[in-house]
Amino acid sequence: MKKILIIMLLVYAAAACTKKDEVIVQLPNQYPMTPSYLFPANNASNLPVQFEFTWAACTDPQGDPVSYDVVVASTHDLYSPTAYTYNLTEPKWSSWNFNYGTYYWQVTARDNHNNISQGPVWVFTVGSGK
Repeated sequence: MKKILIIMLLVYAAAACTKKDEVIVQLPNQYPMTPSYLFPANNASNLPVQFEFTWAACTDPQGDPVSYDVVVASTHDLYSPTAYTYNLTEPKWSSWNFNYGTYYWQVTARDNHNNISQGPVWVFTVGSGK
């Protein structure tokens, strides 16, 4: 009986050591969700000189941490930013004092693999815009 038990254990151990080759497929890291804005709304007008930008929190398909970059400029192409901030961990940003006028803003969501998703460029006006 002991011999049979020992033979069975040896057969089991041999079988466990001769697994078939496993293929591990690494899928590319995916991009976080695209930011969607809450405030200021597109074409918002007569805003105060200081307010808080807010947007919906973005998630990442793999659960990677997401940070946000915000750019504000006086031109739609966002060159020569008037204000910007990087690596925010919360979906909000308290602005500094804007001058009266029209501004464009965009939020970029970034995961820790440097994959980015950019939201649309939206426009707002501080004061009456005159």
